[in-house]
Amino acid sequence: MLGLVCAASANAEFRFDEFKPRGFDYHDEYFVNYLSFRPRLTHRWMWRDAAVGYFTTVGSTRSTEFYIDQFARVRVPFSDGFTGEYRLVQTEDYDSRYLRNEVEVVLRWFRPPELMPLSETLGHTPRPDGLFLGASAMLEASKEFVDAGAILGYATAHSGIRFDAVLPDVTYNNKNDELAEYTEEPVTLRARVRTDLPHSGIRLRAWVMNDLPLRLVLPLREDLVFRYRKLTAGGAAFWEPREGLRFDLELQGEETRKRFRYLTQARPDADFRRRALRGIAQFELDVEPVFGPRASRQDLLFGTLFLHHVDETTRRSDFVIDRLRRDEAYGELGYLLALPTPFPSWEVGVRAATQMGVLSQRDVRPDSDKHTVGQKFLVKVGFGVEANSREERAAFLIQATVRVDTPSFGGANAQVLLRF
Repeated sequence: MLGLVCAASANAEFRFDEFKPRGFDYHDEYFVNYLSFRPRLTHRWMWRDAAVGYFTTVGSTRSTEFYIDQFARVRVPFSDGFTGEYRLVQTEDYDSRYLRNEVEVVLRWFRPPELMPLSETLGHTPRPDGLFLGASAMLEASKEFVDAGAILGYATAHSGIRFDAVLPDVTYNNKNDELAEYTEEPVTLRARVRTDLPHSGIRLRAWVMNDLPLRLVLPLREDLVFRYRKLTAGGAAFWEPREGLRFDLELQGEETRKRFRYLTQARPDADFRRRALRGIAQFELDVEPVFGPRASRQDLLFGTLFLHHVDETTRRSDFVIDRLRRDEAYGELGYLLALPTPFPSWEVGVRAATQMGVLSQRDVRPDSDKHTVGQKFLVKVGFGVEANSREERAAFLIQATVRVDTPSFGGANAQVLLRF
């Protein structure tokens, strides 16, 4: 899910909350809500290229819950060969909602000669390029949950590869006060590849994140022995075949396995498996503005195709099987109407969009006497106001949505993007 919004940017390392039950439900309209909150294509790519910036999208998913995707990044040069980066990440995935503070420092050698010296790039320092080597850490007040990692990679102006090796909870065995320990310590391996084809307007990205098997013993939590492993892989492509027409495609899959063994038999043992697959295709087309030269920008036609599959199965030793399976397909179509504005550095518009599609779901939880099987056709309509700086330094959106299939308020959302 940024978690869901910017999956390629989200890190996958073990966070210690994966053995707990998910604290929120995937109710029927969860993913059609997510689609209506998703930033449009241009805003997502503006954020990916930001060296110093802040991005958030906040949306109401039900009367008591918000969906929050929030990120901040500061990448600065300390010298022509040494940079540092800070990231704040608040989002949610299939396991939990979480907040992380991440830092990394990188040494660089053999940068492409045509690139600007790093000492002159304050505010727009590029991601690591040339040959680079570094270290990373996840900051946490509780010392046992601090992560540490190593970075190695090489990049030119148009392509690159990066490897990360992360040790989650690196001091856990010595610092925790639960008498708990990793008997097989967690390790996360990540690889990311990118290449830009400048003459075709195509940018390609691919990534794989592998949480190697771990074994965690928690004697004070019902004598639990927990095993876990996870593999995530995906790719993305951005294509601008001509000025004013943009396409983006993203695919990502996940395989997660968990095993719960209770040595005192306080609870039934359990084996959990999750398989998930998500595909998102977006387009934007600039069109002649309805208000002609008085408009602050061109009008915009945009759309999305969203496909999602998740299959979670828990088999317990008392022969009880919990099952959640969702298959969803939604389409989105929207129009941004550019308005006249007295502010020469800003573009302002009103936009309308609709999301519609089909949900096929099976949710079986015998302990709570729940057995839901069925299909639904869901339709939402949203209306909003959008403002963008002409220098692509800021973007704002406020939007309200309505459910059409079961007439009701569909939630409101706001988005803020700032590049400094």
